[in-house]
Amino acid sequence: LSAVSLQKVPCAAARLAKLPVVSSACASLSVLYTDTKSRHPCLKSACEVLESSVTALGIAACNRASPVIVKLKPQIDYIACKSLDWLEASFPVILSPTDQVTFPVLFLIRDKKKKKKKKKVYKALNGK
Repeated sequence: LSAVSLQKVPCAAARLAKLPVVSSACASLSVLYTDTKSRHPCLKSACEVLESSVTALGIAACNRASPVIVKLKPQIDYIACKSLDWLEASFPVILSPTDQVTFPVLFLIRDKKKKKKKKKVYKALNGK
C-alpha cells in the first residue's frame, strides 16, 4: 500500500456508522436500553455500575493500544473500507433505509400467517 493511497482512505468506522441498518439498530438499542433502565430500578443500578466499569476499562485499553492503533489506522481503514465496498456491492439492500427493508418483510410474515389461518379454517369447514 502506497502512502498516497492510504491518505485518501476515509474512516471505516464513520462509513459503517452511516449505514442505515447500523444507525437504526444503534438508535433502537439505545432507546430500549434507556427505557429498560427507567422502568426497572434494580437493573438501573446494575447498569450504572457496569457502565462505569466498562468506561474505565475502555479508557485503560485505549491508553495502552493507542500507539499501535495510530500507527496502523491507515492500513486498518484501507482494509475495512475495501470490505465495506464489497459488502455494499454484494448486498445493496444495506444502503436502503430500514423502513424500506423491514416493511416488505413484515408484510410477507403477516401474509404467511393469514394463509396459515385460511388453511386451518378451510380444513375445519371441509372436515380435512
